[in-house]
Amino acid sequence: MGIFFQVSNSVDVTDIEELLLRRYNNIDYILNMDIDSGLAFIGKAFEKEEDAKLWDRYLVDYRHMGVENFITFEAYKELAKIESAQPRAAPKTKAETISEINEKVEKIINLTLKGGVANGV
Repeated sequence: MGIFFQVSNSVDVTDIEELLLRRYNNIDYILNMDIDSGLAFIGKAFEKEEDAKLWDRYLVDYRHMGVENFITFEAYKELAKIESAQPRAAPKTKAETISEINEKVEKIINLTLKGGVANGV
């Protein structure tokens, strides 16, 4: 009996709660938690969900791995964190988008109506 309590104290309670919710969908259980426990539970649920999505992505990439380019899931996870932290390119302005569309329309018109000018489409 003493070993049971030693093991149960070493397990993160939030992991157990997330497991129970996923298996039993008992939302009342979460709603009755105090605020700190509820927030920790929600944070852990998000983390587990992201891990599951990343694992699925890893399995797709794993099929293309060989001896020379194999990477463990933990290393794959670290690379994903680095990629997500990198800044993304700024979105195009409305004027830039309209300009690109007008250029493409002009190329299509040149191709179809004028017999295809160089660099048509």
